Amino acid sequence: MRNADSCPRTAIKIEELFRKSGFGDVMQNLFSRYDQLDLILSNNKVRGVNFTGSGQSGSIIGSTAGKYLKKSVLELGGSDPFIIMEDANIDYAIELLISSRLTNCGQICFSAKRIIVHENVYEEIKSKLLNRLKNINIGDPFDEKVELGPIAREDLLLNLLNQIERSKKHGNLNIVYGGERLNREGNFITPLLVECNDPTNPLLKEELFGPVFTLIK
Repeated sequence: MRNADSCPRTAIKIEELFRKSGFGDVMQNLFSRYDQLDLILSNNKVRGVNFTGSGQSGSIIGSTAGKYLKKSVLELGGSDPFIIMEDANIDYAIELLISSRLTNCGQICFSAKRIIVHENVYEEIKSKLLNRLKNINIGDPFDEKVELGPIAREDLLLNLLNQIERSKKHGNLNIVYGGERLNREGNFITPLLVECNDPTNPLLKEELFGPVFTLIK
C-alpha cells in the first residue's frame, strides 16, 4: 500500500491494525516516489494495482499497469449527485445533505457535490439550506458542537478558492451565500451556496474538495 504523502501516519495505523488482527505481513506500506512507479509495477511480485485519486494520476498508473499487463482498478475523481425528489422529507433531506457535504469539510471523494432538486420543492430547499448554512458552527473539528472544520492544507484551500473564482468567471451561476476565506488562523472557508444549471461550468465539471453546495433545478 502506498499512501498519500500528506498523511503517512494513516497508512501506518492501518498496517498496525492488520497486524493486531492476525494477518501478519499480508498488508505492508511502501513509501515511494512517483518516479518509482515503473520500477514497482515491473516487479513480478506485484500482481495488480488499485488506485484512488485524480484522473491525471490514474491515467499514468493505468497506462503503466497496462505496459506490464497488470490488473488495475481506478477510483478517480467525480462529482457525486444528491437528488431531492418532489415527495422528499425536506427537513430530513437538508440534514442528510449538510452531513454529506460538511463532514471532513467536504474533503471526501463520495461527498455530495451536485444537488439536483425537483422544481416543485426547489425554492423551499434553497431557503432552508441557506438558513442552515448561515448558522453553521465553524471551528475546531475536535469540538463536538462544531459542524465545519478547516481545509486540510493551505494549498488545498487555495486550489478550492481558485476553482470557485474560475467558476464565477465562467458565468451562468448565482452566488447565494458564502465561499470566502475566513480572516482567522487556519484554513477556514465559509460554506458556499450557489445555483448553476450550466454543465460546462467548473462547479459541475470538476470535483471540489470543500464545503460547496451547487444547486441544480
